Amino acid sequence: MVKILKFLLYFIIFIFGVLYFSPKISAYYFLEQNLKQEKVVISEEKLQDKGFVLALENLKISYEDIPSVDITEAKISLFLFYNRVEIKDITLNKMLASFAPLHIKSVNIRYTIMHPLTVLAKAEGDFGVANATFSLKDEKLKVFLKPSKKMLRGYQNSLREMKKNKKGEYLYEQSIK
Repeated sequence: MVKILKFLLYFIIFIFGVLYFSPKISAYYFLEQNLKQEKVVISEEKLQDKGFVLALENLKISYEDIPSVDITEAKISLFLFYNRVEIKDITLNKMLASFAPLHIKSVNIRYTIMHPLTVLAKAEGDFGVANATFSLKDEKLKVFLKPSKKMLRGYQNSLREMKKNKKGEYLYEQSIK
């Protein structure tokens, strides 16, 4: 019994060591190179490996050479059973002002081994609160939006693209296939 407990302790320490010392910055640059193939460019970011977390600051994201998003802070936590991306203070390009409010306070994206075929996300901003699920199996995105007063007043055209339920939430569904 003591040998089994010792083995488990060593195994857990080994796993935490691998996670702590893994080359997170190199993996980030690999991801960035793959995004360039899809015409998404991330620039001006500052990276810092904080052990279990990769911290990013001041990201400028462009799509097809059009500046699209500015992000003040992002943290990426990759564990074996639980992965999380936290993004704070997002500003969208002014060209999107007719579709939605431009400021997003925070976005939290989670992936757990408990739900291996689903990615969960929650966002808060001037638009209200949104909860999203993305099914990896069906490649289907569902967003439930509880709109803010600002969203209800100024963005009726965008809300018309969604289905309204009895709770006053709006549902947006899109297949990525």
